[in-house]
Amino acid sequence: MYLKLLSTAVASVIATVLTVGAMTYSKPTKAVAASAPSGACGGTFSFARKGKPRNSDGDGVNALAYFNFDTKSMEIQITYTGDNFSANRTYITSTSADVIRTTFTLVAGEVTGSWQIVPVANIPRVNLLPVNGGNTFLMQAVNDDIVGMCQRI
Repeated sequence: MYLKLLSTAVASVIATVLTVGAMTYSKPTKAVAASAPSGACGGTFSFARKGKPRNSDGDGVNALAYFNFDTKSMEIQITYTGDNFSANRTYITSTSADVIRTTFTLVAGEVTGSWQIVPVANIPRVNLLPVNGGNTFLMQAVNDDIVGMCQRI
């Protein structure tokens, strides 16, 4: 009886030591790369323009965008503004530019689960992070004060 009790206690201690040891010395698993986005999304961008107050330089202030991840194509229509001064009032006029159409490549981003759109045209790269089960993308232009969101179509 004593021998049976002792062997059970020793087995229990060994199991505990092995479990704690495995938990302590096991390496954390790396994040699994998410699959590349597919389908299409439509969204908007807001431009802050490198710390300048909005509309102060007559530059683009926002954009409407369409991204097709299957064909690797994108369309962006930018709204431009200009300041008009009349009778001590300032108001903004806006015009829409021609739509920029280009293709892009898609590469893995630096943030876990993110991607980067690399346009062929001379426009900023766009970081995107899928959220909401991949139905929404948070978007950020690289090296520019442009942020936005894109919803799966």
